[in-house]
Amino acid sequence: MAYDVTMEPDRGFIFLTGANMAGKTTFIKAVGISVFLAHLGMGVPAQSMTLSFFHGILSNIDVKDNIFKGESYFYNEVQRIKNTIIKISDGKNWLILIDEMFKGTNVEDAKNCSLAVIRGLLQNRRCLYILSTHLYEIAEELRKSPRSFSSISNRK
Repeated sequence: MAYDVTMEPDRGFIFLTGANMAGKTTFIKAVGISVFLAHLGMGVPAQSMTLSFFHGILSNIDVKDNIFKGESYFYNEVQRIKNTIIKISDGKNWLILIDEMFKGTNVEDAKNCSLAVIRGLLQNRRCLYILSTHLYEIAEELRKSPRSFSSISNRK
């Protein structure tokens, strides 16, 4: 399926919701690969693509636990988010791809933690973000945000 996607500094946050197997992760990966290929000067899997320069792409996709190190999924996800926040504080342009933030914890904590992180990320206007989640309630809370975002819902 083809998508037309526009991200601009004033609408630099895409929030994806949808059921399992709806294509959220595939969409995020396709955008990341396309941006990477474009920065290499290679062809991209799109009819057309115009983009600005990114200093890099940071992704929080496929975070895992590590039982040998005693690191839970939640711990590793918090560390990845922390490292992302530190990295994007450098004043450069980053594309941030986050898939299913805090999916390893209960729904209420996942919602509250996600909202706190997203509100913090929205303070950085130099970066563009794509985030997916099953938690539809987050979109309602984000509508109150002073920074605009695009919401794409694919409920099957």
